[in-house]
Amino acid sequence: MNLNLKLLTSLLIPFLGFAAFRALNHNNNNLGSNNKFTGEGNSMAVQHAMAADAAMQRSMFSDAGVLVDVDRIRTIAEVPRPASAAAKTGWAMAWMHLVIWNSWKAAYFHASAFSASTQGQDANKAQGSQGDFENYKIYAREAIKFLVDHHDAEEETLFPRLEERMPGCMKANEEQHQSFLGELGTLYTYIQTATPSTFDASVFRSQMDAILPPLMAHLASELDTLSPSLLSASSATSGFSEEELTEINLATHKSQQSRSPSNIALPLVMQSLPPGCAFPPAPGFVKSVVGPWMVYWKYRAVWKYTAYPWTWEVVVPAPQ
Repeated sequence: MNLNLKLLTSLLIPFLGFAAFRALNHNNNNLGSNNKFTGEGNSMAVQHAMAADAAMQRSMFSDAGVLVDVDRIRTIAEVPRPASAAAKTGWAMAWMHLVIWNSWKAAYFHASAFSASTQGQDANKAQGSQGDFENYKIYAREAIKFLVDHHDAEEETLFPRLEERMPGCMKANEEQHQSFLGELGTLYTYIQTATPSTFDASVFRSQMDAILPPLMAHLASELDTLSPSLLSASSATSGFSEEELTEINLATHKSQQSRSPSNIALPLVMQSLPPGCAFPPAPGFVKSVVGPWMVYWKYRAVWKYTAYPWTWEVVVPAPQ
């Protein structure tokens, strides 16, 4: 009896906590002002603010060529979850590429609140209206690191298997990767070493603008290599069986998962994609309770800078 009661209690506490969290979000929906957005309205509020922001409109995030590449990625991602492992490989990869796109876009957007060049050299002012530079820095760093981890996981598990079975198939992808690898390292080092008094939004943004066109072209082209027609054993080339692809997909997922703790990775991924989307393909309990409740809180002050934040208070930088 006592054992059953303890089990029931252990299950109810997270559920009740999550229910309280949702209730608070719901009640706060009526309390927003011009710069505070609450509950599920957060996502659309931030997206609308990004679309209206003059700096975003001038950036490479609005470049026609870049947006063509993003549309290519969305075409593969935004379909029902495929049944075959051959199709799941590219589908899951496309969603991961959209996580990169959206998280980088949010980091670019929020940078203007934390620029020493526009707020003077006083460290307190340079922290922005929230006095929150360290939390922004963690978010921007993790958004960039997500891309680094993504490529490292591919090169550890996926790409060697593809090259072994289909020699030369990854040559173009590797050349594209090398074309922006140096700039990626520079960008990561800049945000990693930045302080409230040294961070300059214009420098950070110019580095992102420089890397974005080759990066998005690479992320879009990579999906061509992962098309089901090429990966499947029924293709004209020496493809893979469904069992082999299932094993490869799982190994790639585990490799990336091992590079970041769950209380960073899961909230980052879920808040970099629109609410209700099919990715990540996790059980409902994970997406509705574990993500927004159990693993959210350690870095809760960081997540307001995401593209689709859960938090009930989001401060959007004034349009420039």
